[in-house]
Amino acid sequence: MATCPLIDDFTSIHTRRRPTTDKLSQSKSMCTIIIKVFKNIKAIPACLPSTYHCLQAIDIDACIKTVSGASTMHKLTFTYSSIMPSWIRASFFNAELERHRLAAHEYCERETVQSMRQMKDVNLVDFLQLTLKSKNDFEAAFDIVLSTKLADYLKLYLLPQPGDWPAQFYSRQIVYETLLKFSQPVPTCLSSSATNSCNEHTYAVPHCSVPTTQQCTINTSVSPNQPAILSVVPCIGPLHVPLNAQETVFKDFRGFFADVYCKLFPRCQLARSPKPWRISLILELVYGGWLFIRDAVKNKFSVCKDIEYRTLLNLLDNYLPLVLTIYTVTFKLNNFTEYFHGMIRIWTMFLCLERRHYNKAPLVWLAMVTHWGMHHPGLYQMLQSNLVLFDEYPVENAHSIIRARTNDSDTAEQLIQKAKASFQAKQAQTNFREHFTPTKHLLISQNSLSKLKAKCAKILADILAEIAKHSGNAVISGQGKNAKVNLPRLFGEEEMKTKILPLGHCSTNPPNERKRCDLPSCTVTGEEAWMIFEGCSHSFHLKCMSDDINFCPLCQQFLREKAKQLSETAINAILDVKSKESVDRPYVASSDDNDSITNDEEEASDNDTTNENNLKELIQSINSGILALSPPPPPPSIPLLVPQQPRNIQEQSTQQSHIAAVHKKPHCRKCGHPRKGHKFPKNRDVQCPHCKDGICASNVCPRQAQPTSHPLTVGSTGNTHYNINPHYNVTDWLLPHQIAQSTIFGISIGSNACTVIAVMGARKFLDGQLSIPTSENVLSCIAVFADAMREGNMHYNTLNLPSHQPNLDVNETLQTRDDNFGLEVTEELGLFSPLYLENKIIDITHHQENSAAVLITPPDKSMPLFFNKSQQTIALFESHTHGNNGGLIAACKYNNIHNFVSYLNDMCSCYWGSSLAGANIAILKRR
Repeated sequence: MATCPLIDDFTSIHTRRRPTTDKLSQSKSMCTIIIKVFKNIKAIPACLPSTYHCLQAIDIDACIKTVSGASTMHKLTFTYSSIMPSWIRASFFNAELERHRLAAHEYCERETVQSMRQMKDVNLVDFLQLTLKSKNDFEAAFDIVLSTKLADYLKLYLLPQPGDWPAQFYSRQIVYETLLKFSQPVPTCLSSSATNSCNEHTYAVPHCSVPTTQQCTINTSVSPNQPAILSVVPCIGPLHVPLNAQETVFKDFRGFFADVYCKLFPRCQLARSPKPWRISLILELVYGGWLFIRDAVKNKFSVCKDIEYRTLLNLLDNYLPLVLTIYTVTFKLNNFTEYFHGMIRIWTMFLCLERRHYNKAPLVWLAMVTHWGMHHPGLYQMLQSNLVLFDEYPVENAHSIIRARTNDSDTAEQLIQKAKASFQAKQAQTNFREHFTPTKHLLISQNSLSKLKAKCAKILADILAEIAKHSGNAVISGQGKNAKVNLPRLFGEEEMKTKILPLGHCSTNPPNERKRCDLPSCTVTGEEAWMIFEGCSHSFHLKCMSDDINFCPLCQQFLREKAKQLSETAINAILDVKSKESVDRPYVASSDDNDSITNDEEEASDNDTTNENNLKELIQSINSGILALSPPPPPPSIPLLVPQQPRNIQEQSTQQSHIAAVHKKPHCRKCGHPRKGHKFPKNRDVQCPHCKDGICASNVCPRQAQPTSHPLTVGSTGNTHYNINPHYNVTDWLLPHQIAQSTIFGISIGSNACTVIAVMGARKFLDGQLSIPTSENVLSCIAVFADAMREGNMHYNTLNLPSHQPNLDVNETLQTRDDNFGLEVTEELGLFSPLYLENKIIDITHHQENSAAVLITPPDKSMPLFFNKSQQTIALFESHTHGNNGGLIAACKYNNIHNFVSYLNDMCSCYWGSSLAGANIAILKRR
């Protein structure tokens, strides 16, 4: 059975006494040593230390590949919420998981039944007066551990030791000091035919840089002289990573969160140092409010590069979901792959926010896991299968129990006696409390949380409305470490450090909100398709990007340099046993924040009489207000006329008027489309030379607004207006505004039913009800497609999902009906670039029968693709709104697949500011 030692400090700071001298009361620093036993997990036998301890402390090259490889960089081009797996996304609408998120850092200060059960198989080794502030202190603690029978255990088995930054840092120093004296050459990787004496399989960490076709010989023989301390494997604990992440995000964006908090609770004042549970509550409310309006905002601001908006989007859609779920959901549900990628992303966040020590701790963990994946499959598999083994929660929980049973005035001897008595009586207390102690509930009811999230949605919507009306107001001043940014809609007049800006602003070439392409080598002077990477805020012309690159090259270079620099710093600190580097203790809340919710907070939530129906109406009203906003303008299309970024308010004011004029000039007054390389005539009402009869024929985007003078009406006998795009050779039809998934019932509301609609459309096509459109049958196709929208919305509404529920995937949609719509998924895969989709479509066209597929493109747009074998034709039916128009239908022949994929990619760029990179396709067939 596996065993996990935990060493941590317990500090009693305040003493209640009548002062008799002018000296302050002395804090009592105690050392807690406990052992957590996992009876159902097989222990890992001890073997040659170099297989689980990298002799260089960190393999820098492997570490750089892990955090800046192509697959990792592709994920970082999206915000975390955009690529969050559906099972994590669902946790935000699960009341039980929400309760766990809010109570994750509260531990068991009231000794509830649940917390006592969690202390099962936890044994106290010792509780003594000892500070843990240096390597020598931890050596003394290890001497105590090795004086017990654990010393014999360590000669036979490995012992993972999770802990906070000081615990893992000083423990690692102690281990490596011994390792360097005892080290042997690292075992050589053999061919795939070689045998692995420790495990017959080879496991690899989830990134492409680690070889998976090689195996390594692991020497399982243990030298009699091998020190027992080498069997200890220190690692950063998963509890302290999100704890410090939430603290860092809250501290760096405090002005914004304090403003939201005061608007939620007008009679309350936010404490100077709120306790972790209150920080979690504020972050949960803000992210919950964001989910109510997320789709509408991202649709409206899809091509906006405004620094204020991008900073707010990065906070709400990237940082918050990550810090709220990496421990409470991803770790606790034991999903190693997602947790590994989450650690890469959270290291990137710590790096951007310049969090001392924690800009290295996750990096060391990633390097350690990578080393196990290449050299010790057994230990890697244990981590992969049993994340719970690497949790330091039991020691924090033990401290809460001790704190609840001791007094501030207790001496060190009294603390020791009461701590040992608590563990001795643990089983008896558990049996009693299991029957007589009531369970603990949330401090705020579930209903009140929903109302507060709705209020947050309104607060965020008001901020975004101001940004839309006054875009381009951010001012960056200073350079290097002295650089400051003023974001008036988020922080008022306060100047903030530029570290709060998205990842792209940390690179050598930060995003320029007045340019469509941030590549220094860009020479495009006319109209070209472009896209924004939401994860870093850089944008690029598609023409400037290589076909095999689907990530930001500027941020990749930045992460490579930082990974190398911080790895070297960590190596020097670990291997230099005389290092004087200070370490931060874990976050400790100030005493000025009460442990429970205030009366004013209770009144603010309980006095709100909003019921469920009113709540839905309020959310719909907020989203309607967002959709009614005038969208912020994209960067101008002529970069040669764009001046340098202003460094002061006066310069900015001058440039804003100039940019406004530049932005108006290249746009047609009739269709609003950017002009293509023609000088703007004096008569501003002159039609764009690329528009014929009001229809845009530019090759920048698939289509623009149809003229309202000739609306297409289902059942009409009039002429059908469509355009054969010369750039793509794709025939497409833009439908009237009322024929779209969000307007099909005549009510302009948001709808997340696109996957349901796509599945229903696929069923109709495979049943022969829906055909590939031509100029002759397009009206009947539109009528059937409109029926699919109606049926899809009606079915989606029967699921009773929240209005802010993210889009379902195909498998989730099929499971919503007992008959699975009569369909099944034959294949599902992710797409890394348009070329992947092109190859897959070519493969589908080789089928001997008609086929259907559902394509889900970033951020969350689902659309069906139909393949008619006899007609050699492919068609797209898109149910979302497109500008001022409704849905979209497009079709082409099999011999134009390359052009069809280009059409799809540019459509995503034009309407949603994304691309096919990161999309997903599911192939369907009749059951």
